[in-house]
Amino acid sequence: MRSSTDAAERIAGSLSGPDGLMASPGTSRCALPGPSGQEPPPSIGDDTAGVDALAVDGGIITIRPVVASDRRELAGLYSGAELENLRLRFFSYPAAATLAAEVDRLCRPPSDRFLALVACEAGRLLGVASCERLDYGSRAEFAVFVADHDHGRGIGTLLLEHLASRARRLGVTELVGEVLPGNRDMLGVAHDLSPRAWAHFEQGVVDVSVHTGEDEQTRQAVDDRDRTAERASLQALLRPRAIAVIGAGHPDGRRMVRTLQEYGFTGRMYAIAPAGTSIDGLPVHESLRTVPEPADLLIIDLPADQIPGVLADGAAVSARAAVLVRPAGTGTDGPPLLAATVRLARSLGIRLLGPGSRGVVNTDAQVHLHTGVTPGIPLAGGLGVASDCDEVAAAVVDRAGGGVSTLAVVGDQADIGGIDLLAYWFDDPATHAVVLALESIGNPRKFARAVQAISRRKPVLALDNGHPVTRALLGQAGAIITGSVAELVDTARLLTCQPLPSGRWLAVISNTGTPGTVAADAAHTAGLRMTPLRGPARRRLAVLVSPDAAVGNPVYLGPDATPQSFAAAATALAGLGTLDMMLLVIAPSRVARPEEFLAALQPALARYPDLTWAITITPDDGALRRPHGQHPPVFGAPEHAVRALAHAADYADRRHLPHPRRTDPTGIDARQAHATIHAALPTGHGWQPPNRTAGILAAYGIMISTPPALPVRAGLIVGLVQDPEFGPLLQLTADNDARTPAGDMIRLVPMTDLDVDQMWRSLRYAPLLTRPAGRALKDLLSRMDRLGNNHPEIAELHLQAMLTDPDRICVTGARLRLAPPRPHDDPLLRQLPQPGAG
Repeated sequence: MRSSTDAAERIAGSLSGPDGLMASPGTSRCALPGPSGQEPPPSIGDDTAGVDALAVDGGIITIRPVVASDRRELAGLYSGAELENLRLRFFSYPAAATLAAEVDRLCRPPSDRFLALVACEAGRLLGVASCERLDYGSRAEFAVFVADHDHGRGIGTLLLEHLASRARRLGVTELVGEVLPGNRDMLGVAHDLSPRAWAHFEQGVVDVSVHTGEDEQTRQAVDDRDRTAERASLQALLRPRAIAVIGAGHPDGRRMVRTLQEYGFTGRMYAIAPAGTSIDGLPVHESLRTVPEPADLLIIDLPADQIPGVLADGAAVSARAAVLVRPAGTGTDGPPLLAATVRLARSLGIRLLGPGSRGVVNTDAQVHLHTGVTPGIPLAGGLGVASDCDEVAAAVVDRAGGGVSTLAVVGDQADIGGIDLLAYWFDDPATHAVVLALESIGNPRKFARAVQAISRRKPVLALDNGHPVTRALLGQAGAIITGSVAELVDTARLLTCQPLPSGRWLAVISNTGTPGTVAADAAHTAGLRMTPLRGPARRRLAVLVSPDAAVGNPVYLGPDATPQSFAAAATALAGLGTLDMMLLVIAPSRVARPEEFLAALQPALARYPDLTWAITITPDDGALRRPHGQHPPVFGAPEHAVRALAHAADYADRRHLPHPRRTDPTGIDARQAHATIHAALPTGHGWQPPNRTAGILAAYGIMISTPPALPVRAGLIVGLVQDPEFGPLLQLTADNDARTPAGDMIRLVPMTDLDVDQMWRSLRYAPLLTRPAGRALKDLLSRMDRLGNNHPEIAELHLQAMLTDPDRICVTGARLRLAPPRPHDDPLLRQLPQPGAG
């Protein structure tokens, strides 16, 4: 047998010629003719536009259809492969004619029967995947081949994901193929694509089947891979080994250099500026190309039209990330230039933060990265912060007494955004809670899944941006939504340094009267429970404190309480075992200073570390908001502390809920509804006649009927609307003419069973509903959820419903509007945002 090198040379030689390869007709044993007279399905598509995605190692990969000009590189892909890898793909050592025929097959135009995609990085072709429809049914046979030195990067999985997505649009539900038992990489790729994949060994070959449909397991597998790749792609941004500041002679650039030096960046630094510039003793280079070593992070303080040239120079020194300091240009040339810059950066393997970003912070002692986002020195702590505004980021850091782990100002989010940072923080041990202060969230559904995943393991706090649908999305995903920076940071400080409450019982101890009462009122409003003190507990506490103390809850110790009596009361209350949270309200007195109270409380705090503690010191001068290692968070007002405790209790309650599942109502005939809708679309756009509306609803088990002659307990409107940005939304509204105040709730489709429960329970009269009425309303919402998820052609659907006696829901009217569906991102497709989109 010839060596693999000899074989490669022989194959390359036989493929060479005037056109780069030997012409021969493409053949495929799986291309079966369709039955005569059967109408073929629609074409898979002939677009040549590529999309960008991330490899496991964070590399930027472009996935696009094969075009005729790929022939030479495809030939090189095979000719450069090890002989054993060719055998695993072709089941024998292929002759030159076999490889030439395969290249011809792959370069055929896409059709209703055939699709081929390539993966490229920095202009180099890394791999190819194809599928051929078996007959005109719902199955297609697939094949994948990846360059030898790119194995292990997830290229094959990416190709198959995108192949499955395109095939799924045509109704292909299953990709099948044959794999040799020794081809473990390919078997792993098939399994990774979908947990529902199966394999069957027969006659020395493994038959593999991969389902292309969407399910919870598949979505989870896609998200896991996406997080791994996103985290790897941000290493150069958040943990750089070397930084080059381009434009270091400009004021902002100079300040960034100085900040990096003063904060003690542990890596190498280079300043790029015109000749003759002096920058605080740092050597200055006129060009990136004269930098002697790799610089994986670029900080660019230059006009937009100079950035492309800098990125090209950056690629020559192995740059993998860049911060664009200046805001994006305005006018007609701004957005096109920015989109072109993003495309160029990705082609060079560089991720971009900004434009309009002051950069990043990483307080890890092994990194010490601070590019001047905020004035002063950021303290190390557990907050991961993403903001699109310098001022908000600075305010968060200024108020976050517990400090931050990492922070990024994303600016205009031309490339890197909140989704990327959530992926980084998901497994980051230094980040205990996440703060999001973003006007824009990027891909809404991907963002929601990212928030939902991370909020199951650490809290996510979001600043309300005033958009009701964004607020609904964040709440549905499990984020803690706050109305101000102060509220956001107060809650974050508590969550990063205190255990989650195990319940909602709160006790308040105060040496001043009014603030204790304010705390109790705020607790009642926030849904916390004030632990009652009765019997032995009350008598025991009365012995420990001053005879003048009011022994109740709040416990009022009086202005002459000593630090020792305050600590004794706290210890006694904590020892009851009936509390989940304790708030200590301290006012300066004739007896002692606040610092002395805090010192006396240390034994109690250490003795009961599982209790959630908070402290209020009035009046607030901010001096005692020290890092969390010394004492629980200190608040300036009792209502602020209670608000933070309530958010913590709400988050703890959500963590204790069972894992959410998709709703699954019975008696649904989606095919019948699909047939009715598609029969109407060619000529029946717009509002539909009552009989057609009723037929579509009946296919989902929703019947329109005349209400019985019984008293109406309340009116409801259930609305389904296709939002151009967020996709299908479900809205539940209590009729304003009902006898109870209106309730309103928005949820993104698809919903989980927990979403449905929270939706109907949001009605103000929900506690008055009997169990059968609650089940009926939940069932109606579940059916509407499935209707909206399965049929994007439903532009609007409004149901009028009534809660009637005896305890049932009656749908009394419906209006339905159909329209061609808007394209939305495939939820199972990993891809970076398209440059210039939106």
